[in-house]
Amino acid sequence: MALTIDGKAIAKQIRQEVKSGVAALLQEKARIPKIVAVEIGHDDASESYTRNQARTAERLGIHHRLDSLPADAPFSAVKEHLNDLAADPKVTGIMLQMPLPSHLDESACRAQIPLALDVEAVTPEAAGRVLQNTHTVAPCTAMAAMLCLESACPEGLSGLTVAIVGRSGIVGRPLAMLLLHANATPIICHTRTKDLASTLRSADVVIAAAGRPNLVTGDMVSNGAIAIDVGTNWIESENRLVGDMDFEGVAAKASAITPVPGGVGPVTVAVLMRNALILAQ
Repeated sequence: MALTIDGKAIAKQIRQEVKSGVAALLQEKARIPKIVAVEIGHDDASESYTRNQARTAERLGIHHRLDSLPADAPFSAVKEHLNDLAADPKVTGIMLQMPLPSHLDESACRAQIPLALDVEAVTPEAAGRVLQNTHTVAPCTAMAAMLCLESACPEGLSGLTVAIVGRSGIVGRPLAMLLLHANATPIICHTRTKDLASTLRSADVVIAAAGRPNLVTGDMVSNGAIAIDVGTNWIESENRLVGDMDFEGVAAKASAITPVPGGVGPVTVAVLMRNALILAQ
């Protein structure tokens, strides 16, 4: 049976470091991190994530505020609001809650967030920094997956072949860049990848970030592989959260695996808080 990678323990360590960093800023009478999350309309899943952010921020001494705009807000109103936040010297981080209403262009909205305030590292400028390995902060979920993987690889990631299932701009693609910078060999898989199972079995590490429940099964990973499950899928009929991997099947063959919940998720929130501290500093 695979070793379970404890995301809660990793997150706790990050939170302790952030709390110490915020305390140091207070002692120096420096600017305290302040995150403003902007939601447009309402989404139940997003609301849960926002509540988690706010609770965590409060425990660490980070200011957190949620600004709500109506679901029918035009792009001009969103742009004006984001520009007003960017002009506020007390605001150190801005984030847009996803998903956006269908009439808004995600890329255009995100592009209104200045690089210095991009706490989630989702703007084009931030993506370029990750590509060039000159970033100060990286996309939260991608970095969380890296930290979970590193915890299972004390000797480092150099030389490992890592298959990523999913090519989103906030997880799959930036994660591939982070892995390259760590001298791993990433392979990005997606819906048009031929013989996905064969590709995954050839990898030392499999990272599932496709948003499809139980997509990766035990027969798709090699014996001793490390499995990082980024997926968070709510199964209404079973009233539970599952990942993109069949946990029992994959755990029977893997050497280490992240659970869902309790794996990448809590680390993602902790990384967001660390990003907020870094930007404030």
